[in-house]
Amino acid sequence: MGLTLPPAEKVKKVAILCHRHADADTYLSAYALSFMIGKLLPGAETSIIIPDGMSSLTQRLALSFPHEKREESPDYDLLIAVDIGHMELLKDWSEKLRNSRGAKILVDHHPIQEGTPYDQLVVDTTASSAAEIVYRLFKEAGVVPDAKASQALLVAILFDSQHLSMIG
Repeated sequence: MGLTLPPAEKVKKVAILCHRHADADTYLSAYALSFMIGKLLPGAETSIIIPDGMSSLTQRLALSFPHEKREESPDYDLLIAVDIGHMELLKDWSEKLRNSRGAKILVDHHPIQEGTPYDQLVVDTTASSAAEIVYRLFKEAGVVPDAKASQALLVAILFDSQHLSMIG
């Protein structure tokens, strides 16, 4: 599976993209992924981008798992889309992603739409959630999530697996 990041010295700005009306899986996976990116690319500023905001449940969860708001930039060195199998889910960010000169990575558990602009795909359609894949990326990178990132991944997995009833 693996995640191949550009060299740390080339990455100053990172955008982690969630789908429109972000649900718990996409937002909490992005939250945990921002922690991992902070460990792997310590000099980079990471923003979580949420087109059209969050669902009401996710808004409540974001109170416990806040990510410092940063201004959107036209120039990202690295863009990581989480839980976005179809570009339409990015709304106006679809074109921004396509036109960006930054490295583009997709982390997803849904089938991939043809013609996506990603340079790298980290996709497992057998996974119960994007959070499950993000957890595997932590293990592969040798990064230990802190308590908040671990909790975020657990809540996201519970959310997207219908409280684990889909796993088995």
